[in-house]
Amino acid sequence: MATPGLEVMELGPEEPVVLLPAGHALADRPFLTLTEIEALPGYAAQLPNEALDTMVDRVALGQLVIVIGESIRDRLGQSVRAVPVHGYPPTQLVLAWLPDARPAASRLTATAQTVMRGARRGRRRRRVLTSAEPGRTRKAVSRMHSERQRQSAARRAIDEHRARLRALLPRY
Repeated sequence: MATPGLEVMELGPEEPVVLLPAGHALADRPFLTLTEIEALPGYAAQLPNEALDTMVDRVALGQLVIVIGESIRDRLGQSVRAVPVHGYPPTQLVLAWLPDARPAASRLTATAQTVMRGARRGRRRRRVLTSAEPGRTRKAVSRMHSERQRQSAARRAIDEHRARLRALLPRY
């Protein structure tokens, strides 16, 4: 893939999933077709021009239905489900950077390759130490683990808040 003015690294194909509120009638199906998805209220064929977390919040509230790449799964809380979409082509996931950003890009690409290898094996995507991070120590790893625990607690609190909001706000 040639892009003038950018260096590009292809990470691999990414299968599409539709995001639905956890309580939606179709959220537990093994897959949906594009025809089924297009008939849903709130379906947006184009992604809205807003932050990913905002889109996920709108899905949780029943205001939006979108098709997006499967890598989103790790960013979803308990209030949103990702259901595979049959008949929708996979996309090619890429990283792109300016040539001047070479040192930072090499660390990023090494981490991205590790994450994608784990994803291809069907594992939960965990951040692992790579050769691009030789200075990490057990103490640093322990700090990273503690930070992950704090982030998980924050995600749970956000999910609880979303559930309270859903109970208060009418569905559209």
